[in-house]
Amino acid sequence: MKMAGAGFIIIREFNGTKLILGLVGPDFHQKRCAGTYDIPKGVIDNGETRWEAAKREAKEEAGYIITDDMVKAGPYTDGLLTIWMAQVDDDPIIVPNPDSGIIEHRGYKWLKPEDLVVDCYNYLVPCVEWACKEISNV
Repeated sequence: MKMAGAGFIIIREFNGTKLILGLVGPDFHQKRCAGTYDIPKGVIDNGETRWEAAKREAKEEAGYIITDDMVKAGPYTDGLLTIWMAQVDDDPIIVPNPDSGIIEHRGYKWLKPEDLVVDCYNYLVPCVEWACKEISNV
């Protein structure tokens, strides 16, 4: 049974160009999902709203504390996944998951939106394509 999930497309501006955060997934996810990059997102826990889950995942997976003023677009829903776009001013901090102790991503890269579309996990493509359209309005 598939679980509902929520998260963020994280953008950052570098010399006037907006790039999107790609989290480098572990090998088994890269193979299973036919792509290199993930975004900060995860399963919605019992009792959590989509928004609460998205904020928790951004903190757990990238060290970001997302506030309302950081949100630039969304929510966008594709199937069971709901995504917002948030803008940050610093690099992510990748630490072990507070519950499992597992480091879920091997690193990160700031990518041009079109580069993330072609190398993100296959099920994230609709969300990243949405972000590519929205990023020009930010």
